[in-house]
Amino acid sequence: MGPNFSPGVAVRAPVTVVAEGCRGSLAKELIRHFGLDRGKEPQTYGLGMKELWQLPKGRVQPGTVIHTVGWPLPRETYGGGFVYHLDRDRLAIGFVVGLDYHDPDFSPFEAFQAFKHHPSLKGLFAGGEILSAGARSLIEGGYGALPMLEMPGGVLVGDAGGTLNVPKIKGVHLALGSGILAGEHL
Repeated sequence: MGPNFSPGVAVRAPVTVVAEGCRGSLAKELIRHFGLDRGKEPQTYGLGMKELWQLPKGRVQPGTVIHTVGWPLPRETYGGGFVYHLDRDRLAIGFVVGLDYHDPDFSPFEAFQAFKHHPSLKGLFAGGEILSAGARSLIEGGYGALPMLEMPGGVLVGDAGGTLNVPKIKGVHLALGSGILAGEHL
């Protein structure tokens, strides 16, 4: 054992709710060990990037929602963007790219920047400032890739179980719902 070795944690619970997010190491091993994805489509993944902006007064129209598909992505790469006008002169903008793109020179971050420079969006940001920014992996395989969620001694919930519904843009709803159902069942 090396100096950086850390022993694993012994889980003694009669049932463990696994909610470690997209492609977590424990969920991945449990799915493999119990064959929870047997007969299912392969899972697919995406990268989601988001920024929260503070904009000059009067530029935001609270409640306005814009969803886009495609541009500026290459034809063979799936993804799209979103713009949410919030209260207090704030705006959330984001971009999602499927991680199965084949061009090694393609940069999801550069595609996000190009999206923000579209003529219909670019003017929104002048004089504004980014309050926060982040990125995360997304599980996007959908119903056909959804593994069995229950196994001896455990249950997968949220992204660990692949519950994101990309076409309906429902992730948090389904993650919370699957956790609530697991709690009620236990």
